[in-house]
Amino acid sequence: MSKITITRLLDTAQLMTTTLGQESPAFVDYLAQLVEQTVRTLRNGVTFSDNVDCQEKQVTLAHGVPQVIATTKNVTGVLFPRVLSTKYLLEASGWWYGTDGNLYIAVRFGEIAASGTPPTGNLPVNIVLLY
Repeated sequence: MSKITITRLLDTAQLMTTTLGQESPAFVDYLAQLVEQTVRTLRNGVTFSDNVDCQEKQVTLAHGVPQVIATTKNVTGVLFPRVLSTKYLLEASGWWYGTDGNLYIAVRFGEIAASGTPPTGNLPVNIVLLY
């Protein structure tokens, strides 16, 4: 016996035999397509770039040094999902628009070990610019 799923329950052919299907076939078709797309999206995984007006980037940042980030839209937020390092973590982050109109990002890294020594070089960081 096959599993009962939302898409099976909302089979367009079955709904078209009901009073609702006969009176509003366009609505039933729209509803079936919406459910099918929703189920497919949830099965495949929901991502920021698929569902939010944003841009995912990998940038190289230095501890405590503001860096200009190129963007073509007005940024409303910046997320820092990952520092690509096995030795350092992100302790603090900030972003702002400078008087020159550029978007700036600055971060503070901390060492995972107890010494807390910040890195002397740049580290790759994944960011998400929200528009």
